Amino acid sequence: MNTHLDWTKVGEEFTKDHHEKYETIFNGLQWKKAVNGTSEAMMPAMGINEAVKQLRIPKVSHYVISRECAPCGLYGIRGHYKNTDVDVFIIDTGCELMPIAMNVTVKE
Repeated sequence: MNTHLDWTKVGEEFTKDHHEKYETIFNGLQWKKAVNGTSEAMMPAMGINEAVKQLRIPKVSHYVISRECAPCGLYGIRGHYKNTDVDVFIIDTGCELMPIAMNVTVKE
């Protein structure tokens, strides 16, 4: 499988000159299996649900909620397309959700 990390233009204000820092954070995240009825804090759960809808992330299997970027929140959402798996990383500033990067794995 071929995996690569793509950085978004819209999230550049958070990641510019800090790619190594974020990659280290991403690699250390502890993913949770997405199961209906799982209980999480309201605001991160609402943010993740809205990001899934707005970004149209299909077949979500895992998620992560992290405080590694405090005072901002960091969310990860793992979705599955027909030929690609994607981990979408989002910064929550408290006022907006900003997609900053996607770890893309192309299925062979």
